[in-house]
Amino acid sequence: MKGGTVSFDLLLWLSPIPLLLLKKMKTGYIIAAILVGMSGLLLSSNCPYIYLISGFLFLLFLCDLRYIYERNFRRILKNHSIVKTGLTAEIEELEKESDSLKTKIILLSEEISTYEMLYSISRILVKQIEQEKLIKEIKAAVMLVRPTLKLFEIYPAGVKTRERQIDDQNFQKFEIPIILKKEMLGILECGLVKKDDSAHFADECKIIAAQTALALKRANLYKLVLERSRLDGLTGLYLRRSFLQRVNENFLLSKRYNTFFSLLMIDIDHFKKINDTYGHPVGDEILKTLSQLLRAAVHPDVLLCRYGGEEFAVFIALAPVEEVQMLAENLRKTVEEHTFIMDLKVTISLGIAYKHQVENTVGELIRKADESLYKAKQSGRNRVVEWK
Repeated sequence: MKGGTVSFDLLLWLSPIPLLLLKKMKTGYIIAAILVGMSGLLLSSNCPYIYLISGFLFLLFLCDLRYIYERNFRRILKNHSIVKTGLTAEIEELEKESDSLKTKIILLSEEISTYEMLYSISRILVKQIEQEKLIKEIKAAVMLVRPTLKLFEIYPAGVKTRERQIDDQNFQKFEIPIILKKEMLGILECGLVKKDDSAHFADECKIIAAQTALALKRANLYKLVLERSRLDGLTGLYLRRSFLQRVNENFLLSKRYNTFFSLLMIDIDHFKKINDTYGHPVGDEILKTLSQLLRAAVHPDVLLCRYGGEEFAVFIALAPVEEVQMLAENLRKTVEEHTFIMDLKVTISLGIAYKHQVENTVGELIRKADESLYKAKQSGRNRVVEWK
């Protein structure tokens, strides 16, 4: 066997081996390459058959290893594919369940928020008896739970609802009457951005309206009782107790900020004679008319009181002495010139006391104003007297 031939034989023997290293090369192609190499070796060399057989066995051994490797690799890929498919399916199921849980959580949170809103409103309705605060707190509770809500208003009976222009197509407005035993107590006006939610919220508003009806009725009764406890039923002016309470408050503020005030005591001249001559109904009409004249003649911030019987009190804050004197004289003239029921003419006497004449208490102010009134009546009535 010559050197050149040996080298060529070795090249033929070794040529299939690199094919074994190619992972993507199939085993059948490698065996075909080995057979080609062997046939080329048989045709080109005179080497002993023992070397040919041993080389052939060695190549078969390498092919077997390659076959085992590919078989295990395919099995691993198959298992990996099965596992991947299973995991993908499980992940999809978990994602579906997660989405379902998220939806349930959102719905549950909305239900909880609605429950909390209704619970808060029920607490407000039970506790609150002042109409303005009641409406304000209900509105705050609803707007807190419903951030998408554009408007929520409660209009008590007698209050005109606002005219609102709806420009947004997604905006839906509705009104629910607040009725209790066929009595119209107000209107609940509401509008939502999301129309899909309006029907559900309308049902909630009906519950709110039903509860609000009871609360508004209670607030109205409380207001009525409060007014009757503070105001005189005949004249509509402050009763003596409420008037003194307000005067005391103003007296303390005046001492703190060193402001000025005055007190007028007014008495109808010969009122007992009018009652005895024309009867008490005529006397009541005179009292009502006089209270209207007083209210029309003074500023809304001035405190008016039916102090007792035919006696009235007027508390004036911040006005200077000259203005108070002019007001008192105008009141006297207005009453003197007015024609009362049955064409009766009535006059009044007035006594005035000022802050700088008082040292400590409101009682001292009232006493001095009353003494001035007594002097006016002693001096011939139908006049104004200042305390000196």
